[in-house]
Amino acid sequence: MNQEKQYKEPMSGKKLFVIIGAVMIGTVVAGLVLFTNFL
Repeated sequence: MNQEKQYKEPMSGKKLFVIIGAVMIGTVVAGLVLFTNFL
């Protein structure tokens, strides 16, 4: 784990955080749409 962190740059970590945030938002929106359709 430590070796992987050393190879990664701060920008890549920032980009990864943005991607994770976008995925979480997309999952929540998709979940709400599916939940609404089932009601």
